[in-house]
Amino acid sequence: MSSPSSGGLTVTLIGADGAGKSTVARALRARSSRKVTYVYMGANPEAATHMLFTTRLWLLGKRVVGGRKHVSGPPDLDSLRKRPARAASRLRGHLKSLINLGVNGPEEVYRQCVSWWAETRGRLVVQDRHPLLDYYASDVLGLRGWRRVGDRIHGFLIRRVYRGPGRVLLLDAPAEVLFARKPEGTLRSLEARREEYLALREVIPDLHVIDVDRPIDAVLAHVGRLTGDQATAEEREYVLPSPSASRADERVAQLASGRNAEVQGVLDLLATLEETGHSVWLDRGWGVDAILGFTTREHRDVDLVTTPGSLGAMAAALTAAGYVEPQDFPRDSSPMTSADRIERISPTGLRVEIRATSEALEDGFGATGSLGGAAVPCVDAARQLGWRVGRKLNRNDVQAIELLHESTGTPVPHELRPLGKARVSYRARRLARTIVTLGTPNAPTPRWINRLRQR
Repeated sequence: MSSPSSGGLTVTLIGADGAGKSTVARALRARSSRKVTYVYMGANPEAATHMLFTTRLWLLGKRVVGGRKHVSGPPDLDSLRKRPARAASRLRGHLKSLINLGVNGPEEVYRQCVSWWAETRGRLVVQDRHPLLDYYASDVLGLRGWRRVGDRIHGFLIRRVYRGPGRVLLLDAPAEVLFARKPEGTLRSLEARREEYLALREVIPDLHVIDVDRPIDAVLAHVGRLTGDQATAEEREYVLPSPSASRADERVAQLASGRNAEVQGVLDLLATLEETGHSVWLDRGWGVDAILGFTTREHRDVDLVTTPGSLGAMAAALTAAGYVEPQDFPRDSSPMTSADRIERISPTGLRVEIRATSEALEDGFGATGSLGGAAVPCVDAARQLGWRVGRKLNRNDVQAIELLHESTGTPVPHELRPLGKARVSYRARRLARTIVTLGTPNAPTPRWINRLRQR
């Protein structure tokens, strides 16, 4: 597919999660003096802006039967695909890759045609991702391990047949900044994705790296100069159209400054409690952040651990500082104040829970972390992992386990290792519950079956 000769221009935005591709694309549409066509070129159909009618029917069918959202993306280079030893397994893998190519290939060609047609009309085409850039390392170079037949064909298509990505703008920032904006995955995976994109400079001659660890108006001015758009190149104050994007930039600015109001509130709380003469350590979310040295997510409360017999003095100190007992129900059925636990709310709305444990009397308990550049006491990584055994884990717990293991090298307890199996077997468990329910007299019909009947 040859490039059009009109005055149109295709710009491809790439970058790891949290780089702000969607934010820059929205800003270009709002500020550019040219007509802009935005085309999502990734593999996630839930985020697609242009798709074939057959794909729309497939997504509608998934929603009807209560299927989970499809959130696939570029292949993860950390997980290498091994070549199966059995011929039957290899054949099954080849067939699966050909089916995936038959489903995703037409979508990629269709979006290529949409981009080409918009550029022939003199528009500024903004592509979010590109198959060549996302799959070059895995399907062309084979860095992900065993390449199936479908992967090899896809690599040939994106290398020899598909239209190139045009002018590529790589939105880059340190992995810590990207994780603060969008706390998904791990720091190691973000850093690996960054290195993969930066290595494309040897392959794509028209690739420009843009530092997004700075104010948004400076980033947009840089993008405007590269796209030749004078209206966008002017550095002026730009109001982000999305509240979530505003919070992301605010969190990045807070991370750069090293301390924000939330961190300062925790430091003031620790100072108040240390005046009682008793030791206290950060646990759970803030404890993880203290070990890592930066804030990984927004926190709704502060969990602390202290020695037995210290709660009375700490409760009095918190009351003198203006802390009050919560008027709502606690997070569990235990009382607000007991022999081993107190719960208070600060004047600014910060919820604090202090728990007393005899383990705090042991030698070597706790560690020293960092928040906002200040040294703070926290529960060590081994105990934070061990205390999660036997508890119902949520998404934040899973993220904390991965971060603690990767940053400190602390081994994960055996009971916490099969975290991914719970997600993989979700459909199997739901099907088993449905079979048991339908075979039980007078049992209520599952909700997903009722939704299917209504449709």
